[in-house]
Amino acid sequence: MAYQGLYGENKPVQQAVARLATYTINLSLDSKIMENTTGALRSPLRCKMKIWKQNEPDAAVHVTTKDMSDTGVFVLIDNEGLALPIGTLLYGQVLEMPFEAPVLLMEVVRESDDGIGLRFKTED
Repeated sequence: MAYQGLYGENKPVQQAVARLATYTINLSLDSKIMENTTGALRSPLRCKMKIWKQNEPDAAVHVTTKDMSDTGVFVLIDNEGLALPIGTLLYGQVLEMPFEAPVLLMEVVRESDDGIGLRFKTED
């Protein structure tokens, strides 16, 4: 059975939500889809998550996602002192779910004034 969630049959949204985990808490979606520079479609997706550097799990930072695709996620960062240059490996986990979300390995691939672009990676 396909994920129905709060937003019905919207396939790109279903795929984005499934990428982090299936949940219905703190989810806010727009109806438009944006094209990513990597060729993947981005779906606007707002949820809270925590991210941390590979060897610093006690220094996790709470962020909000802006959009997501099958290949990655863009997170909004309001901490100007947070240094996450391109190439930095991070772990991330969606928060405020009724169950513990999986922890994903990601790499910083883009920086902007309002946040960073993260590409999903597999652990080798």
